[in-house]
Amino acid sequence: MNTKIDLHRFDDQLKQLDEHMRACPPRKHGILLYGSSTMANWRENDMCYKQLAPLPIENTGFGGSTAEEALYYYHRLVVPFEPSVMAYYEGANDLMNGYTPDEVLMLTHRLFEWCRQDFPGIRFLIVPIKLSPALDHIREQGNICNRMFEEYAGTHEDTSFLDVNSFLYDDAGNHRREIYVEDMLHHNECGYAEFAELMKPTLEKLYN
Repeated sequence: MNTKIDLHRFDDQLKQLDEHMRACPPRKHGILLYGSSTMANWRENDMCYKQLAPLPIENTGFGGSTAEEALYYYHRLVVPFEPSVMAYYEGANDLMNGYTPDEVLMLTHRLFEWCRQDFPGIRFLIVPIKLSPALDHIREQGNICNRMFEEYAGTHEDTSFLDVNSFLYDDAGNHRREIYVEDMLHHNECGYAEFAELMKPTLEKLYN
């Protein structure tokens, strides 16, 4: 597979994460939130730490990232934490940068295999691509990728899949626009609070 992106395009974000890790040394054996802006933006105003308390949360997500970048920065952003649980969100940026669902799954599996080798007993929670109003143009490919994620979780005992449909859509199947900021892609604080409420019971189960 040919790399479709510049793997150093987010060096500024990585430097900020490095500085944070130097100031606050990684706590090991907790729950790591890893992936793109869904995870990265959750750090704003310490939302993820407050909303998922008292779980031992760490967060090294970086906005705009793909599964290939998550893999590329594994030793820098995952290994120092030696996580017991990883909650993982990638896929949307991949599809928008020309990766296929098969490539997303392959890269995700490779990342998980590295984790399995380095941290025996680790558990994974895959958060599927949240097909927000702004992602209607990749809906078909996104649905394919999400089905593949769900099938992967169904064939790996250490992997769970988070059903986000009740969070994203109302009873009539319409987008819940009130959970987004103006770009209709990223969540507002109320949206993240609901996201945390949905995710927390699964994280508690996996961690304990």
